[in-house]
Amino acid sequence: MKNCYFIFLFYVFSILNSWAQSQDTSSENKQRIPIDPIIVEGEVTGVPDGTRVMFAFRIKKSDIYSTAHYTLIDTIRNGKFHIEKKFIYLDKKDSKDNVDYMLDINGCGLYIYAYQGANVKVTGRPDMQSLHWRAESNHPLQKELDEYTDY
Repeated sequence: MKNCYFIFLFYVFSILNSWAQSQDTSSENKQRIPIDPIIVEGEVTGVPDGTRVMFAFRIKKSDIYSTAHYTLIDTIRNGKFHIEKKFIYLDKKDSKDNVDYMLDINGCGLYIYAYQGANVKVTGRPDMQSLHWRAESNHPLQKELDEYTDY
């Protein structure tokens, strides 16, 4: 009877041990938090269909915007475009400090300030003066930029 009891305990211990090893307890994975995407939707005039729209973002406040790894691209169809910057997890590459982005149409750039999970509306006519188009987001720096541009 003692042998059966010992075998049963060994079997239960083995199951618990294999279950515990399958659980990932690293601190890096504990800090991964799912985040909603930034959605940039635009309606622009004076730009032909098929024109590329580039949405660039920096990594951890570096000065690099326009690299192939950090740029999302869409094309204008019927004067509209839609870009989603997805965040799988809050990771080393995607920091909460990343709040400023760059939207580029035909070499005309527009700074966009947005928090993760924001819906940004871009409207207007992108031209070299860039005074005729703007972005609306929930970030206070975007409102400050718009006030400065209006002045």
